[in-house]
Amino acid sequence: MTNFKHILVPYDGSKKGLDSIKAASKIAGNLGGKITVLQCVEKKLPKFVFFKTKQDKVDAAKDVNSAENKTSKFRNIAKKYGANVTTKLKKIDDDPHQHIIDYANNSDVDLVVMSPSKEINTIEIHQSVVDKISKNINCSMLRIQ
Repeated sequence: MTNFKHILVPYDGSKKGLDSIKAASKIAGNLGGKITVLQCVEKKLPKFVFFKTKQDKVDAAKDVNSAENKTSKFRNIAKKYGANVTTKLKKIDDDPHQHIIDYANNSDVDLVVMSPSKEINTIEIHQSVVDKISKNINCSMLRIQ
C-alpha cells in the first residue's frame, strides 16, 4: 500500500473544494500524513492599466483576507479526522495549474486531491486544468467526483 505522507489539495473556493479537503483529511488521518491546502488568488488587472486605484488595492486586500479567513474551516475539517493541515496562499498573475504543478513537484507531495467545481461554467475548462496537472506532477492524483 502506498503511504501518502504529504497530500496537496488545491482549493478553488467551491463546495466541491471542501469535499476534497474532507477526503484528503480522511486519508491523512488514517495514514498519519499531513495536508497542504494551496489557495491561488489571482491578481486582478487594475482599472487603469498603468496604476492601481485605492479601490483596486481594497479589492485585492478583500480577496486575500477572504482566502485567509477560510483557514479555520480547513483546520476544523482536518481536526475532525485527526489530520494536520497547513495552508499556503499564493498570489498569481496567470493560470493556477502551473503553480499547483510546481508546488507538488518541489514539495515532496505524495498525492494531489481535486474535485470538479460546479462553479466553473464549463467542464472543459476544469478538465483541461486537471489534465495539465495530472500529466505534469511526479505523484499520484485522486479526483473526487
